[in-house]
Amino acid sequence: MSGPLRVRWLGRVAYREALDLQRRLCHEGVGEHLLLLEHDHVFTHGRHADLGRNLLCDPATVGAELVPVDRGGDITYHGPGQLTGYPIVTTESGKGSRSRSPGRRGGDRRSGSPRVERRTTRWVSRSLDRR
Repeated sequence: MSGPLRVRWLGRVAYREALDLQRRLCHEGVGEHLLLLEHDHVFTHGRHADLGRNLLCDPATVGAELVPVDRGGDITYHGPGQLTGYPIVTTESGKGSRSRSPGRRGGDRRSGSPRVERRTTRWVSRSLDRR
């Protein structure tokens, strides 16, 4: 990480709006950020999701949105009361190249149960590439 980490509580933010903010912060490459927020009811799914098998309800019937995302994996639920953190930080690989990396960790504030996703997404900004 380079520079101070700017931690921001954003309150409840729609998933697509938060994703747009993450992408802008990542690609602008200005500063290190930790965005803390809650989402409205939303199901996200990666490009390998088996919606026919694993989506057990019509999201609209429970007041949720269904959003395709550019990651692997299956279906993930986000909603009110679930604290979600999106770090946007610069990382260096062992080979000296740098990239902007958003990751995600969340938990349920109401139950106190932690949730840590083992897979992360990394967006690489060409402006940070040292090659």
